[in-house]
Amino acid sequence: MKTIDYKTRTSMREENNPMVPGIWSIALDIGYSSVKCMTTNKVFSFPSFVKESDEEDYDFFHPGGTMIRFRNEYGKNYDVGGIALDLANIREVNYNIGTMYGRDWYDTDTYRVCLESSLGLAILSNKKRTYNKESLRVITGLPCKYSDDAGLLKRMITGHHSFDMISPNSGMWEHFDFNVADTVIIPQPLGAIWSAGYDNFGKKTTDSDKVLKNNVVVFDGGFGTLDIFGKIGGVTSVRSTYRECGMKEVFLRTVKEIKDKYKEDIPIPMLYRFLDEGIIHYDEPCKEDGIINYSDPDTYTRKTVDISDILLKNSMIIAKNALQYLLKDTNQLSAYKAVILSGGSAAAWSEFIGKAVSALGVSVINANRNNTSLDPIFNNVRGYYMFLTHLLREERSEKH
Repeated sequence: MKTIDYKTRTSMREENNPMVPGIWSIALDIGYSSVKCMTTNKVFSFPSFVKESDEEDYDFFHPGGTMIRFRNEYGKNYDVGGIALDLANIREVNYNIGTMYGRDWYDTDTYRVCLESSLGLAILSNKKRTYNKESLRVITGLPCKYSDDAGLLKRMITGHHSFDMISPNSGMWEHFDFNVADTVIIPQPLGAIWSAGYDNFGKKTTDSDKVLKNNVVVFDGGFGTLDIFGKIGGVTSVRSTYRECGMKEVFLRTVKEIKDKYKEDIPIPMLYRFLDEGIIHYDEPCKEDGIINYSDPDTYTRKTVDISDILLKNSMIIAKNALQYLLKDTNQLSAYKAVILSGGSAAAWSEFIGKAVSALGVSVINANRNNTSLDPIFNNVRGYYMFLTHLLREERSEKH
């Protein structure tokens, strides 16, 4: 993999996803690194970064772009996603890190802004489908060990929302006022199982039994956590969450090594700026006193260094640790027929993990196998969507 493959993406793609009449379904995965959403007429993602801003900063905006500007019900303005990261300085990034990566992040302004921004984008009409005030039903997931947060999360999502946003559709401020009728919350790795077992019409694949009824374990590598979720005979056998085995740990080690070697202090969110090319610039003093005076070019030399080896080395260290947790939690996969790989980190490590799993005689299944055109970061949210579609169809059949 290249460094650009580790970058949080901003994307939006129109889709014709399965729809239950009268319902506008929204599947959300608001992670520590990025927001992923699948809804009735689209799938999109953006970095989970928020920056307070002044209204006068909004004078110029490109309609049809991916920039998000948001104003909450109290009149406070925010940049959201990639534009917020591009405009942020180191002080703002360091201030946000505590809320971005903290255990209590579901109860923060950053989370609420990301949540309402994604809900607003989710109900925008496009060429595939028009939102006609259908009832809004939301589904999301939580890491295995964070199930106690379900009540708080459901209260945040369900109910009334009122805010303004500059829409990518028009480039103009639009007011959003709507109610979310209900929110379903499931274990995060369950999304991977449903994504691997259901096609793009929300129906079981012909070989879905090897995913849904077999003894399988999900290796769900995300940014903040690694989740390991196993089923044997239809009963949950493993339910583990490891904070030290997500991509965040890879980046923490990478920025520390960069600081130690090159004296450049780069907060994790700002590291994304350098992942396109995998290089950073650092300044080396030219004089014995070691003082750099930027008004005097003779006091320093600007140099360029490739950081790809540092990033890839640290990624492999964490991949090996993650594999050890998988093998420990499952007794060397002795009772399992397949490992389902899901999430951005798992995609980065898929060759390494897949080789180790296959050597034990266990099959490897990619959670995005039923829609390989989707980035692996959407694996769980696609599964959430199919799970909700199944629930809604059952509700409808019971009424009729």
